[in-house]
Amino acid sequence: MSYIWYAPNHVRAMRRAAYEKAGGYDAALEILDDQDLMMRLYELGPFRRIPKCLYLQRIHGANTQRDKSINKRIQTDTVTRYHHGIRRLAVAWALRSDLGVLDLYTASWPDGTATEDGTRVEIDPASPQLPFDDESVGVIVADELLQRLPDRGAFFAECYRVLAHGGLVLTTTPSTDGRGAFQDPTHVAFWNQNSFWYLTQAERRDRVFPGNPMRFQISGLGTYFPTDFHAANDISYVDANLMAVRSGPRQGGPLLI
Repeated sequence: MSYIWYAPNHVRAMRRAAYEKAGGYDAALEILDDQDLMMRLYELGPFRRIPKCLYLQRIHGANTQRDKSINKRIQTDTVTRYHHGIRRLAVAWALRSDLGVLDLYTASWPDGTATEDGTRVEIDPASPQLPFDDESVGVIVADELLQRLPDRGAFFAECYRVLAHGGLVLTTTPSTDGRGAFQDPTHVAFWNQNSFWYLTQAERRDRVFPGNPMRFQISGLGTYFPTDFHAANDISYVDANLMAVRSGPRQGGPLLI
Protein backbone atom coordinates (compact mmCIF):
# COMPACT_ATOMS: atom_id res chain seq x y z
CA MET A 1 0.00 0.00 0.00
CA SER A 2 3.00 2.33 -0.25
CA TYR A 3 2.07 3.69 -3.70
CA ILE A 4 -1.20 3.33 -5.60
CA TRP A 5 -0.76 3.90 -9.33
CA TYR A 6 -3.22 1.78 -11.25
CA ALA A 7 -6.76 3.13 -11.06
CA PRO A 8 -7.76 1.70 -7.65
CA ASN A 9 -11.31 2.98 -8.08
CA HIS A 10 -11.93 0.46 -10.87
CA VAL A 11 -11.73 -2.73 -8.84
CA ARG A 12 -12.61 -2.74 -5.17
CA ALA A 13 -15.09 -4.11 -2.71
CA MET A 14 -15.45 -3.19 0.93
CA ARG A 15 -17.78 -3.88 3.78
CA ARG A 16 -20.22 -1.08 4.50
CA ALA A 17 -19.21 -1.11 8.18
CA ALA A 18 -15.55 -0.57 7.22
CA TYR A 19 -16.47 2.19 4.75
CA GLU A 20 -18.46 4.02 7.40
CA LYS A 21 -15.82 3.50 10.09
CA ALA A 22 -13.17 4.95 7.78
CA GLY A 23 -15.33 8.02 7.19
CA GLY A 24 -16.19 7.33 3.56
CA TYR A 25 -15.07 9.42 0.62
CA ASP A 26 -13.74 12.94 1.14
CA ALA A 27 -15.97 14.97 -1.14
CA ALA A 28 -13.55 17.90 -1.00
CA LEU A 29 -10.89 16.01 -2.98
CA GLU A 30 -10.85 16.60 -6.72
CA ILE A 31 -8.43 13.73 -7.40
CA LEU A 32 -7.11 10.69 -5.52
CA ASP A 33 -10.23 10.39 -3.36
CA ASP A 34 -9.95 6.64 -3.92
CA GLN A 35 -6.35 6.50 -2.75
CA ASP A 36 -7.24 8.56 0.29
CA LEU A 37 -10.06 6.17 1.21
CA MET A 38 -7.95 3.07 0.55
CA MET A 39 -5.22 4.33 2.86
CA ARG A 40 -7.72 4.94 5.66
CA LEU A 41 -9.30 1.52 5.07
CA TYR A 42 -5.89 -0.20 5.18
CA GLU A 43 -5.30 1.22 8.64
CA LEU A 44 -8.47 -0.59 9.76
CA GLY A 45 -7.71 -3.99 8.26
CA PRO A 46 -5.85 -5.98 5.61
CA PHE A 47 -6.70 -6.14 1.93
CA ARG A 48 -7.10 -9.39 0.05
CA ARG A 49 -6.46 -9.94 -3.65
CA ILE A 50 -9.12 -11.64 -5.77
CA PRO A 51 -7.13 -13.39 -8.53
CA LYS A 52 -9.55 -13.01 -11.44
CA CYS A 53 -10.84 -10.34 -13.78
CA LEU A 54 -13.70 -8.40 -12.20
CA TYR A 55 -13.87 -5.32 -14.38
CA LEU A 56 -13.27 -4.03 -17.90
CA GLN A 57 -12.56 -0.32 -18.18
CA ARG A 58 -14.02 1.73 -21.00
CA ILE A 59 -11.55 4.31 -22.28
CA HIS A 60 -13.05 7.49 -23.68
CA GLY A 61 -12.11 11.12 -24.11
CA ALA A 62 -13.13 12.14 -20.61
CA ASN A 63 -10.87 9.66 -18.79
CA THR A 64 -8.39 11.36 -16.48
CA GLN A 65 -5.61 9.47 -18.25
CA ARG A 66 -6.43 11.51 -21.37
CA ASP A 67 -5.96 14.85 -19.61
CA LYS A 68 -2.20 15.33 -19.29
CA SER A 69 -2.45 18.07 -16.67
CA ILE A 70 -4.72 16.02 -14.40
CA ASN A 71 -2.67 12.88 -14.94
CA LYS A 72 0.52 14.75 -13.98
CA ARG A 73 -1.13 15.96 -10.76
CA ILE A 74 -2.21 12.40 -9.97
CA GLN A 75 1.36 11.11 -10.36
CA THR A 76 2.82 13.89 -8.19
CA ASP A 77 0.15 13.77 -5.50
CA THR A 78 0.35 9.97 -5.28
CA VAL A 79 3.96 10.26 -4.13
CA THR A 80 3.09 13.10 -1.76
CA ARG A 81 0.35 10.98 -0.18
CA TYR A 82 2.82 8.13 0.18
CA HIS A 83 5.15 10.31 2.24
CA HIS A 84 2.31 11.62 4.38
CA GLY A 85 0.83 8.20 5.07
CA ILE A 86 3.58 5.58 4.90
CA ARG A 87 4.28 5.52 8.64
CA ARG A 88 0.66 4.89 9.56
CA LEU A 89 0.27 2.22 6.88
CA ALA A 90 3.53 0.49 7.78
CA VAL A 91 2.68 0.45 11.49
CA ALA A 92 -0.79 -0.96 10.73
CA TRP A 93 0.79 -3.75 8.66
CA ALA A 94 3.42 -4.51 11.31
CA LEU A 95 0.92 -4.75 14.16
CA ARG A 96 -1.38 -7.01 12.14
CA SER A 97 1.63 -9.21 11.38
CA ASP A 98 2.70 -9.40 15.06
CA LEU A 99 5.90 -7.52 14.26
CA GLY A 100 7.58 -4.88 16.40
CA VAL A 101 7.60 -1.12 15.78
CA LEU A 102 10.76 0.63 17.02
CA ASP A 103 11.53 4.32 17.60
CA LEU A 104 15.30 4.73 17.82
CA TYR A 105 17.23 7.52 19.56
CA THR A 106 20.63 8.25 21.09
CA ALA A 107 21.39 9.58 24.57
CA SER A 108 22.76 12.77 23.02
CA TRP A 109 19.55 13.34 21.04
CA PRO A 110 16.48 11.79 22.70
CA ASP A 111 13.97 13.99 20.86
CA GLY A 112 13.14 11.76 17.91
CA THR A 113 9.57 11.50 16.70
CA ALA A 114 7.58 8.99 18.76
CA THR A 115 5.39 6.65 16.72
CA GLU A 116 2.06 5.49 18.08
CA ASP A 117 2.44 1.89 19.28
CA GLY A 118 6.24 2.14 18.88
CA THR A 119 8.82 0.92 21.40
CA ARG A 120 11.46 3.51 22.29
CA VAL A 121 14.96 2.02 21.96
CA GLU A 122 18.23 3.79 22.73
CA ILE A 123 21.06 3.14 20.28
CA ASP A 124 24.73 3.27 21.25
CA PRO A 125 26.38 5.10 18.32
CA ALA A 126 29.63 3.20 18.85
CA SER A 127 27.93 -0.23 18.88
CA PRO A 128 24.40 -0.17 17.42
CA GLN A 129 22.70 -3.29 18.82
CA LEU A 130 18.96 -3.96 18.90
CA PRO A 131 17.68 -6.35 21.61
CA PHE A 132 15.23 -8.13 19.30
CA ASP A 133 15.13 -11.47 17.52
CA ASP A 134 15.94 -11.91 13.83
CA GLU A 135 13.05 -10.97 11.52
CA SER A 136 10.83 -9.89 14.43
CA VAL A 137 10.38 -6.20 13.53
CA GLY A 138 8.22 -4.55 10.89
CA VAL A 139 9.06 -0.84 11.23
CA ILE A 140 12.13 1.05 12.46
CA VAL A 141 11.82 4.83 12.77
CA ALA A 142 15.16 6.68 12.78
CA ASP A 143 14.51 10.43 12.90
CA GLU A 144 17.51 12.75 13.43
CA LEU A 145 19.68 9.67 13.99
CA LEU A 146 21.84 8.76 11.00
CA GLN A 147 24.01 11.87 11.32
CA ARG A 148 25.00 10.71 14.82
CA LEU A 149 26.17 7.20 13.86
CA PRO A 150 29.81 6.82 12.75
CA ASP A 151 29.40 3.30 11.27
CA ARG A 152 26.47 3.26 8.86
CA GLY A 153 27.22 -0.28 7.70
CA ALA A 154 26.98 -1.70 11.23
CA PHE A 155 23.75 0.18 11.92
CA PHE A 156 21.92 -0.91 8.77
CA ALA A 157 23.19 -4.49 9.10
CA GLU A 158 21.60 -4.60 12.56
CA CYS A 159 18.38 -3.10 11.21
CA TYR A 160 18.35 -5.71 8.46
CA ARG A 161 18.90 -8.52 10.96
CA VAL A 162 15.75 -7.72 12.96
CA LEU A 163 13.49 -6.70 10.05
CA ALA A 164 11.05 -9.13 8.48
CA HIS A 165 10.73 -9.31 4.70
CA GLY A 166 9.11 -6.08 3.55
CA GLY A 167 9.90 -4.31 6.82
CA LEU A 168 10.84 -0.64 6.62
CA VAL A 169 13.52 1.65 8.02
CA LEU A 170 12.04 5.18 7.93
CA THR A 171 14.74 7.86 8.20
CA THR A 172 14.84 11.66 8.33
CA THR A 173 18.28 13.28 8.21
CA PRO A 174 19.75 16.75 7.47
CA SER A 175 21.04 16.73 3.88
CA THR A 176 24.37 17.94 2.61
CA ASP A 177 22.36 19.74 -0.09
CA GLY A 178 21.73 22.37 2.62
CA ARG A 179 23.54 23.76 5.66
CA GLY A 180 22.00 21.51 8.30
CA ALA A 181 24.29 18.53 7.80
CA PHE A 182 27.44 20.49 8.63
CA GLN A 183 26.25 23.26 10.95
CA ASP A 184 25.89 21.04 14.05
CA PRO A 185 29.35 20.11 15.45
CA THR A 186 27.93 16.92 17.02
CA HIS A 187 27.21 15.40 13.59
CA VAL A 188 29.69 12.69 12.63
CA ALA A 189 28.09 11.33 9.43
CA PHE A 190 26.83 13.20 6.38
CA TRP A 191 24.04 12.19 4.03
CA ASN A 192 22.15 13.15 0.90
CA GLN A 193 19.93 11.20 -1.50
CA ASN A 194 22.89 9.61 -3.29
CA SER A 195 24.28 8.26 0.00
CA PHE A 196 21.59 5.58 -0.05
CA TRP A 197 22.98 4.12 -3.28
CA TYR A 198 25.60 2.41 -1.13
CA LEU A 199 22.93 0.61 0.88
CA THR A 200 20.61 -0.40 -1.96
CA GLN A 201 22.77 -0.99 -5.07
CA ALA A 202 24.59 -4.32 -4.87
CA GLU A 203 27.78 -3.25 -6.68
CA ARG A 204 28.30 -0.17 -4.51
CA ARG A 205 27.17 -1.93 -1.31
CA ASP A 206 29.54 -4.85 -1.77
CA ARG A 207 32.47 -2.57 -2.53
CA VAL A 208 31.94 -0.32 0.51
CA PHE A 209 30.55 -2.91 2.95
CA PRO A 210 32.12 -6.24 1.88
CA GLY A 211 30.55 -9.25 3.56
CA ASN A 212 27.60 -7.25 4.88
CA PRO A 213 24.43 -9.37 4.49
CA MET A 214 21.94 -6.50 4.16
CA ARG A 215 19.64 -6.26 1.14
CA PHE A 216 17.54 -3.10 0.97
CA GLN A 217 15.55 -1.39 -1.75
CA ILE A 218 14.34 2.18 -1.89
CA SER A 219 10.71 2.60 -0.88
CA GLY A 220 10.71 6.40 -0.77
CA LEU A 221 13.42 9.03 -1.26
CA GLY A 222 13.23 12.82 -1.40
CA THR A 223 14.72 16.10 -0.22
CA TYR A 224 12.60 18.87 1.28
CA PHE A 225 12.38 21.71 3.83
CA PRO A 226 10.27 20.68 6.85
CA THR A 227 9.20 24.25 7.75
CA ASP A 228 9.51 27.84 6.55
CA PHE A 229 12.30 28.31 9.13
CA HIS A 230 14.27 25.48 7.54
CA ALA A 231 13.72 26.94 4.07
CA ALA A 232 14.80 30.44 5.15
CA ASN A 233 18.01 29.03 6.65
CA ASP A 234 18.73 26.50 3.88
CA ILE A 235 18.36 23.48 6.17
CA SER A 236 17.14 20.76 3.87
CA TYR A 237 16.35 17.21 4.94
CA VAL A 238 16.48 13.90 3.12
CA ASP A 239 13.72 11.38 3.80
CA ALA A 240 14.80 7.85 2.91
CA ASN A 241 12.65 4.79 3.50
CA LEU A 242 14.44 1.48 2.93
CA MET A 243 12.63 -1.84 2.61
CA ALA A 244 14.26 -5.10 3.70
CA VAL A 245 14.37 -7.80 1.01
CA ARG A 246 14.76 -11.20 2.64
CA SER A 247 12.81 -14.34 1.77
CA GLY A 248 10.53 -12.83 -0.86
CA PRO A 249 10.69 -10.68 -4.01
CA ARG A 250 11.44 -6.99 -4.34
CA GLN A 251 8.40 -4.77 -3.86
CA GLY A 252 8.33 -2.65 -6.98
CA GLY A 253 10.98 -0.10 -7.92
CA PRO A 254 12.33 3.20 -6.60
CA LEU A 255 10.23 6.35 -6.84
CA LEU A 256 11.67 9.78 -6.11
CA ILE A 257 10.29 13.19 -5.14
